[in-house]
Amino acid sequence: MTTLEEFVKDVDEKIVMIFEEMGVVYAMWHIVPREGREIFVPSPTVENKAVLDKVMRAFFEKIDAVRFALINEAWTLTGADDDELNEAMLTGLKDHPDRVEVVCYTAEDEMGRVLGMRSIIREKGKKPRLGPLSVERVKFSEGRFVGMLPQRGRPS
Repeated sequence: MTTLEEFVKDVDEKIVMIFEEMGVVYAMWHIVPREGREIFVPSPTVENKAVLDKVMRAFFEKIDAVRFALINEAWTLTGADDDELNEAMLTGLKDHPDRVEVVCYTAEDEMGRVLGMRSIIREKGKKPRLGPLSVERVKFSEGRFVGMLPQRGRPS
């Protein structure tokens, strides 16, 4: 099996083709069950992220998923100081003048997690394009969509 970083790069190649065709990336999951076939699943549309969390965890359990990447568009803030980051966490980035639109990859397997990003460049009068891919191993993370995979043979 490839490394998680290589997995994100492979997924990214497919997403770049989608973005070049459509100019947008809709939220989706790229999932690898233990038997190895790879599947893309559009992210279910639900009103509540807690419901999505439960649905996807149950699906991962059912198909015995060993690796996944959640792919979506997002906003991020780079180069901000701590005060600016704290303010953004309280108010959101929707109206922040320095927000950066990105395609975000959150990937996980039994070896850990990586985060990949590409900036989305939308220049007036031009077709949207993507910046270079960056992929980083995540040392620590927490949140709703972290630790999604079934824990086989590990103590609870």
